[in-house]
Amino acid sequence: MKSNNFGMNNIPNSKISAVLLDFIQPVIDQADKNTTEEQIEKAFYVAVGIWNALVQDKINGNQKYLKMMRDRIADSASFELFETFVNRKKKYFSQDLRMISDCTIRYENGYLHVQAKASVDNILVTSDI
Repeated sequence: MKSNNFGMNNIPNSKISAVLLDFIQPVIDQADKNTTEEQIEKAFYVAVGIWNALVQDKINGNQKYLKMMRDRIADSASFELFETFVNRKKKYFSQDLRMISDCTIRYENGYLHVQAKASVDNILVTSDI
């Protein structure tokens, strides 16, 4: 057994909700008066799923979760959005290995409020055969 430590001393000190907002910024930028709160909320949940899949895959050294998600969405109208998030995570957020959970989105007085929790598994174990 080999223990891997993915820079646990380098955990970002930024709030995961702020990082998530930055991650999903292209969707927010494209929103217009016809964009519903439900559409924005759905985009957040898709983004969190992609984020967590890529974190798990990086930790595990494979593309299992990304492939599962890609296979499910391949024929969907959301495929372009999916690929946008995948590319953003890899390009701008690849070193952030926090998992995102308990994400809530709400609108208050015309402003978007995001809450989320981050978790990190500080000991990652893989088998060497």
